[in-house]
Amino acid sequence: MKPAAVAFFPKRRSKKKLSKETMQGIASLMNSGFSLQQTLTILDDPASKLVFDEIRARLESGEAISDFLCEYTPAAYARYLSGFLMYMPFHNALALSLSIVDTDDRNQNELLKGLLYPVLMMVGMLGASALFSLTILPAMISLLEGFQLEDPSYGILKTAIPAAALTILILLAAAAVIFMISIRQKNIVSSYCFLLRFLKDSLPVQIASRNFTRFFLECVRQKLSTIQCMDILMHLPGRPVVSYIARMLDQEMRKGSSLEDAVHTNLLESSLSRFMKTAIYSSDCEKMLEGYLEMTKARTETQIRRFSRTVQFVSYLLIGVMIVLMYRLLLMPMNMMQRI
Repeated sequence: MKPAAVAFFPKRRSKKKLSKETMQGIASLMNSGFSLQQTLTILDDPASKLVFDEIRARLESGEAISDFLCEYTPAAYARYLSGFLMYMPFHNALALSLSIVDTDDRNQNELLKGLLYPVLMMVGMLGASALFSLTILPAMISLLEGFQLEDPSYGILKTAIPAAALTILILLAAAAVIFMISIRQKNIVSSYCFLLRFLKDSLPVQIASRNFTRFFLECVRQKLSTIQCMDILMHLPGRPVVSYIARMLDQEMRKGSSLEDAVHTNLLESSLSRFMKTAIYSSDCEKMLEGYLEMTKARTETQIRRFSRTVQFVSYLLIGVMIVLMYRLLLMPMNMMQRI
């Protein structure tokens, strides 16, 4: 009776996940030579006890850690871990997944910090300009008309400022909608191919090339062959552009082309093609690829700074125009009273 009950009512698995710090500890200890059982014993604490007990039970029942570890890791790590486990020991796959997610988070924070603030500032200034022209400016014009100080230019500004602000806001909203549609999983590869055709070395192409290099470098560090690297990248979850680039390169190499010839295509930005060509013949391929990543990081930071300064300059210019306009409107009645 008991086996039947177990079959119909299997033991429920814990929904609790391993923390990032615990996963880093597991990878670090196992890379230092500790066995999995020793690692679980060393890291055992009240917060992770429930998960560790389940892992021990499943190991004792004969399951391999690589078959179920993804169930106990957060989704951000599990999507990479599931693919890496097919090609390398699980502690190496875990360490690689942790490194990739950490780098992803760092890159996203840098982009948000560099781009989001100036864009929000611009939107705020446009909104303030429209609000000023729709509320304060009409009241000031009515006041001037009461003093018989009509000025046609202010009437034009009352119409032109909100119209210009609204037009720019609509353009920004349209650009945001196009961007969101373009980066959807089913559209992002087509969008990338479009950029390659018309804007080969644009910022999105640079970012995609940088991501491909980052993943390729991590595979090279694991001493995998080029074919294995491409196989991993072709099936990389959540990275359709990286997978597309790897698939195209893999097709070229399977046709008989060398990696040197395969990378010299329109799939990557120009500088990466040159870097890869040099790295193939270099005695230290890892160092060359790391150099490319450092170069692209510095270049991206420069581009973000330039964009941020431009947007901030325009925003401050709008603030200055509104202040000067308000100042002139406020002084006109006073100047009239002085003439009287």
